[in-house]
Amino acid sequence: MCEAIEQRGGHLCVTKDLCPFREAEVCGDDDLFFAISRSLHCSSSCWGGLWSQMEGKSRGRSFDDAPVVLSQVQTKYGSEFVTMRQNNASLTGFDVTMQEEQATNMGSHATETLGWIAIEAGSGSIDTFEWTAAHASGIDHTTGTIALDGSVTDVVGSVSTYFGNDPGWARGLGLSGSSLSVQVQEDTSADAEVIHAAEKVDYFAFNSSSVVYGYDDDLFV
Repeated sequence: MCEAIEQRGGHLCVTKDLCPFREAEVCGDDDLFFAISRSLHCSSSCWGGLWSQMEGKSRGRSFDDAPVVLSQVQTKYGSEFVTMRQNNASLTGFDVTMQEEQATNMGSHATETLGWIAIEAGSGSIDTFEWTAAHASGIDHTTGTIALDGSVTDVVGSVSTYFGNDPGWARGLGLSGSSLSVQVQEDTSADAEVIHAAEKVDYFAFNSSSVVYGYDDDLFV
């Protein structure tokens, strides 16, 4: 976990939920379909609309609608705090970039490896593993509430639009069995103002740890 400059100095009582995935083209089954990559490289933070265009990696099958997209920086070649920003998700790809904290977000950052996963929106179960992948609109700097199934124990999410220019990320504020409190959080490294435009947050909610098997089409001839 990396904090913005003005928030450094200690971070207490953090629960870290991990969703490890192996890179592949197409994974899952007819119920849970997703594409994964950690080979996208980006060197520009979002200043003046500098986006890196990436093609979707859904070989042999297309998404029915714009998928739920989760992304995160996988390396730390640049020393400055950085967060991911996404935009324009479609059936074939999405735009992605990095933003440093507001005080240093001047248009450049060391080249990093960015990991992402695109998941077909919907819900279902595999044995005892139950999940929901969805988009939540209208999430801003105030506390928003996302209704969840009562069995949910873990949620991961990403801001998936770019209506607010200031650096921002999805911050969970509390999870119960039936709802998640979330906001788009800004840093205060440049000023004390943290008002952020309403964004869409993509999220993947699930009820337990599990192993989901998939395959890469290139392995079959």
